[in-house]
Parts: sequence; C-alpha cells; structure tokens
Amino acid sequence: MSLKFEFIPHNINNMYQGFRRNNSFSKHLLINTNNVNLWNLFKSIDSYSLCVNRNSSIDKVIYIITILKQCVTIYKNIQEDAYREISSYDIVLDYLKERLRNGKKI
Repeated sequence: MSLKFEFIPHNINNMYQGFRRNNSFSKHLLINTNNVNLWNLFKSIDSYSLCVNRNSSIDKVIYIITILKQCVTIYKNIQEDAYREISSYDIVLDYLKERLRNGKKI
C-alpha cells in the first residue's frame, strides 16, 4: 500500500540513517546474530522509500527494528554510543507505526 509522499521529520531521518551506518551497533547486532540478509535489506531501504512506503518498506523496517530490540537483550556491557542508538529504536518504531496508521493512501 503506497502512501502519499510526506517527508520524514529530520530527527527521525537522522536516527534511521545512523542505524544504517557501516559502523553502527545495529549492523553489529544483525551480523553477529546471523541476520546478514536482514542487514542487507536494512541497507537497501532508503529514506525516500519510507516517505512513500515503496514495496511495504515501512513494514520491513518495523520488522527489522523489532528483531534488533530482541537481539539487544543478549548484551550485558553496552557502550554509551550503542545505548543512544538502542534508545532511539523506540522513537523510530513509534513514528513508523503511526505513519502506517494515519498516512494518506493513494
């Protein structure tokens, strides 16, 4: 289901781009839990795809972030940068769910 184009707020976009960096904790989590395919999918979904929900990209990102949240529970000693990234999972997740619920369909 495609949605009418709507820019993602700047702070949400920055968080999402941070998750997709090559040195991010998200990559570390997905690679070390044998979810390389999910990492490749995560890297392939750009911000524009989220703006219009191309190929159900919002659902896919929601699924990946949910998996990331489950993977975090196995780590005991988390550095501050990784902790900041983890705490922003919920913010992005809430925004994407709200966007799916209230977005204007075309």
